[in-house]
Amino acid sequence: MITDNRLISMVEYVIAQSLKETTHTDDFFSNLNYAKFLTTKLNLSQFIPCEFVDGKWVVLEEPTEEEKKEFGSPIASLEEQSELYHAIKRFQKAKDLVLFEGFEVESIKDYHAISYDDTKVWLSWNDRTIEEFRLIIIPTLTKQGLKQAGL
Repeated sequence: MITDNRLISMVEYVIAQSLKETTHTDDFFSNLNYAKFLTTKLNLSQFIPCEFVDGKWVVLEEPTEEEKKEFGSPIASLEEQSELYHAIKRFQKAKDLVLFEGFEVESIKDYHAISYDDTKVWLSWNDRTIEEFRLIIIPTLTKQGLKQAGL
């Protein structure tokens, strides 16, 4: 059984499924869903909050606590409040789509180095899949990652 939210291999998943009391139909669809998840192409939004704008990934920074305190302040103009509101919403929406916990990014041009614990990996995103990435780093899944993987 999966208890620590770590991404597991397809073999480990099938073995865990075989230990459950389910029907063959349930097993088939669970296995198929997990296989589709593992073969999903990687993109930066799976690791950190970002948006795809004009063909490039733009990393979103979370508004600071100080900025958030200014929201609703009589000192801030209506336009500033609106910008901050949208920045907070955009960041939260992007954060809710992140699949893997604990990653940091360093970007140079179109390349991104993602760091996890003491491991840094440069990714060019050229048709790499979640399954291939798992061979390098075994990440912890977020709630969204668990949901997409069907776990």
